[in-house]
Amino acid sequence: MKYAQATVGLGFIGISSDATKLLRCVLVHTTLPEYGASRDRRTARRCYRYFCCIFEFAFLASTVPGTVASYGYSSARSDQAKADRNLRLLNVSASVVLAFQVVTIIVSMLAAYKVKEINRIRCFELAALTLLVMPVPIYRLCVLQIRTINVFEPLSPSARAIFYIVHLVPEWLCASVLLGTNVRARFCTGRWGDYELRESLRDKRLEKVAENGISLGEVDGSKAV
Repeated sequence: MKYAQATVGLGFIGISSDATKLLRCVLVHTTLPEYGASRDRRTARRCYRYFCCIFEFAFLASTVPGTVASYGYSSARSDQAKADRNLRLLNVSASVVLAFQVVTIIVSMLAAYKVKEINRIRCFELAALTLLVMPVPIYRLCVLQIRTINVFEPLSPSARAIFYIVHLVPEWLCASVLLGTNVRARFCTGRWGDYELRESLRDKRLEKVAENGISLGEVDGSKAV
């Protein structure tokens, strides 16, 4: 039961967090000549990386409360005090991720029209993906306001249908896009996505390229994004 609660309660958070990582790749590519940028924009690259890194860590404000509430579900079913605490944690988790989803959409749309040499299609794709999963936290915030005297009472067929349509279907669709299509090629994520914060690692790769007369892609582990 704990696993089921965690899977249902945290899946949409992971999808939203992944969208942020992809957005970071899209933004950073506009500053790297090896990805088609007209010049090396180190200052802009550093700003994009720090912003996205902080944004990614901020998702813990949603993940941690959701995880605690999920693992306390079984004991909360027969303890009103624990149930109230879990309710507050779930509300916090859903509210925070909903706010971050709104921010992701706004940043993606602003980047599409304000950032030089950015791939607008990828920005629109991330905004659409985030918009698709947004009904999930909205649904959870609505359902969490419903009180019952018997938590073991089965849901009505209509309530189950709404749960699957509004909660699970958006997650399945987003997961299908992320896992069933070549996201790595479209967003040029490389092996691990954009994980670097320091320029020194890239500078060393560029030195190796200059010394050996090879392409940057041939350097082992050279693609940070």
